[in-house]
Amino acid sequence: MRTRPDRRFFLLGSLASATALARPITALARPITARPAPGPRPTLILVQLTGGHDGLSMLVPYADDAYARARENLRIGAKDVLRIDGRVGLHPELKRLRELFGSGRLALFEGVGYPDPNRSHFRSMDIWHAADARGRGLAAGWIGRSVECLADATPLAVVHLGARPPFSLYSAKHAPLSLTPGLLRATDPARARGLQAARELDGDSMEGGSTPDTSEVGHVRQLWLEAQDSLATLHAALERPATVARYPANDFAADLRAAASLVHAELGVRVVSVELDGFDTHRDQRGRHARLMATLDAGLGALHADLVQSEAGRAALVLVFSEFGRRVAENASGGTDHGAASLAFALGPKLRGGFHGKPPALDRLDDGDLAFTTDFRRIYATCIQNVFALPPADVLGEGFEPIRFV
Repeated sequence: MRTRPDRRFFLLGSLASATALARPITALARPITARPAPGPRPTLILVQLTGGHDGLSMLVPYADDAYARARENLRIGAKDVLRIDGRVGLHPELKRLRELFGSGRLALFEGVGYPDPNRSHFRSMDIWHAADARGRGLAAGWIGRSVECLADATPLAVVHLGARPPFSLYSAKHAPLSLTPGLLRATDPARARGLQAARELDGDSMEGGSTPDTSEVGHVRQLWLEAQDSLATLHAALERPATVARYPANDFAADLRAAASLVHAELGVRVVSVELDGFDTHRDQRGRHARLMATLDAGLGALHADLVQSEAGRAALVLVFSEFGRRVAENASGGTDHGAASLAFALGPKLRGGFHGKPPALDRLDDGDLAFTTDFRRIYATCIQNVFALPPADVLGEGFEPIRFV
């Protein structure tokens, strides 16, 4: 979990900021209750690999001569990969993901992209977040539009573990909640002095039968008190006892553990967003990427082992994506530059694993990049249909047929 606090929520600890915070904390104002309907609703856990992930170094086409020619120094050889078949194998650090693939719980999507790809980090990610070439020109991201269609969405429907929620979660009608260490410390029931002061002031105003404060400050104070109740529930969910899953001691794994905790607690969370940064590997890619793969493998392996422990966890779906892939050819700095189509993958206890979609051809490149063979919005369409029980066209528009991996 990132250490930089989200200013909108961190200031909850300051009574002097009450008026300014009235609108930002409205999404927290209603106390959290039990799940809205019997039985767990599916949860989507989004994992963003920020920087442009080199899919060819994760799912390695070790038997392809074009791969060997393009990557004389960066290629991972046949003796090192974790073979899946006679064509491809996983990076040698991905032992847990290899086990999940073997048990049918890992789905791999090769050649994922979109028409007329953009190699700017910001522009391409905007397109992924909006699920539309107009990017931030739309009023809400694809998750935001999906949640707007849910009749039973709670104030905790969308949670981002970090300071800055991605545009995919944005909705003016149903704002995402950013959980940071700063927010959780500031609102810890044992240490939240600002909120406790508000509660004490509320008690003082009622002494002697006086009329409750109906001013704007009084209204905000009431919002704070209700937010305290909701955040206390969050604390209880996130501080659950250790599970059988063994998470590594790093920020990414801590975020994944928190995501699983929110799923198990059944508080009405429908989407949890996390991020792993560092994939912009223009130089020294071999060692950097290997370390990222080790982090990714250990974290996702623990997450899956955690999710299977409850009915709500078994209903969850994990989707991992990046804004674009890398160039097929290595550069002179021991890395790869911004590319186009790449690898996306999903995992979960109830997922239909295996390969989905058509592999791109390394000998038929599009301006030096892999040509996309699967539009990423078809993966989103599957999530919208199976996680939110919505017609994909209501969110994405027509033309994006779901892929049957759930």
